[in-house]
Amino acid sequence: MIGKRAVFTIVIIIAIVVFFIPTHQTGGHTAPSIVVLDSRNNDNGAITHLLSNQQQLLKLALAKKPEPVKVKVKVKAKKVKAKIKAVKPKPKPKFKDWAALGTATQSSTYQAMEASNAIDKKMDTFSHTDIKPDKNSWLKVTLPTSVEISKIVITNRKDAPGSFQLRKRLPPFSLTIKNASGMITASKVFTDVLDTYTWSDIFVVGSQILIEQQKKNYLHVSDIKVYGIAAKDCSYYEKLLALNRSTASNLLIKLKESACLLGLSKESQTETRKAQAKKFDNIIKLQTKAQQKQMKQAQKILKNVENQQLKERQLAAQAKRYGLAPPAPMYKKEQVEKLQKSLNPVEKQLSEAEKAECMTIHTRIQTLTQQASDLASKMGEGSSTSPMDAIANEIRQLQQVYTSKCTVAPVTDDLEEFGVTNDEDAPALS
Repeated sequence: MIGKRAVFTIVIIIAIVVFFIPTHQTGGHTAPSIVVLDSRNNDNGAITHLLSNQQQLLKLALAKKPEPVKVKVKVKAKKVKAKIKAVKPKPKPKFKDWAALGTATQSSTYQAMEASNAIDKKMDTFSHTDIKPDKNSWLKVTLPTSVEISKIVITNRKDAPGSFQLRKRLPPFSLTIKNASGMITASKVFTDVLDTYTWSDIFVVGSQILIEQQKKNYLHVSDIKVYGIAAKDCSYYEKLLALNRSTASNLLIKLKESACLLGLSKESQTETRKAQAKKFDNIIKLQTKAQQKQMKQAQKILKNVENQQLKERQLAAQAKRYGLAPPAPMYKKEQVEKLQKSLNPVEKQLSEAEKAECMTIHTRIQTLTQQASDLASKMGEGSSTSPMDAIANEIRQLQQVYTSKCTVAPVTDDLEEFGVTNDEDAPALS
């Protein structure tokens, strides 16, 4: 028999255990319920059931797996220093005078004044040619490499103290740029007497500069400078143009065209020159035909002018007899002289090579004129006129060269003073 004191002690122990061990589901088993009996109840069966129940509860509590302990681990990241190689910027293209690095030649040499004096960077020296009766003087500078030429500056010889103006000998002259294949990439004519001649905004590829007089005289130059940067080959500009075709500038187009103008073998050059010269013979025929037509018109006008002058002389004689002032002449002396000069034009003889060159210039002018027409048809309101201005400028320069070098049978504008164009008959003068 268990006494009341023992039962009471067991109940206290169970209460403590229950207080520290919470009742919840563990491992899929339901914690047994705790039955607290009244201490006055001495039912042995109930007490036995109670003890069994509490023992099962203790086993479940002891079998409970401890919760895992979370351990915070700090991992220090290693700092990795990346080795970055500094990229050096590409050097800017060198904009310099390329003429001083080249070689110079001239058509002839007067005394010891060599062509090299024009590229020695000294302003107190100068090149000097002799006068050849059969052709005009020229000075050529060959650059050390092909150059994207942006500007050319030519310094005229200074006038000597107490002498006549030596500067007048140089103009008029043509300035021509040729590429490595010997093809003309740009030309310009200068007619004024200046100390310095500057040709800016050229932007063509060239390797040779030619100064050629338009009259027979001594040619002397104090200094020549050719500014620009080293040029690339034709394929470079073609690829660059293909990549930027939608936004290609006129400058890039000019560089590509001037770099890609190709020469031919000597045999092919001879055949091409003959063919070009033959084509230009047809243009000479047209020039001659227009000149002859103008001469016929001039003859008719001059006959009428002479009749008018005869009447004026008769009237002047009558006026003198009566003490009156003579009538004012209808035509000035200068007009009559121009008219007489048009009847005796100075014709020019061209060599085969000159005819071929003139035909090339003529074809280039036609091509540029067509380009200008096509561009004008595509231009809308507000469009930039820079491309059109550049084409017009090149046409104007080529026309100057063509007029001075390629006009064999000149047709003057003298008849326009008399109200006559080249396509109309001369009017009768009263």
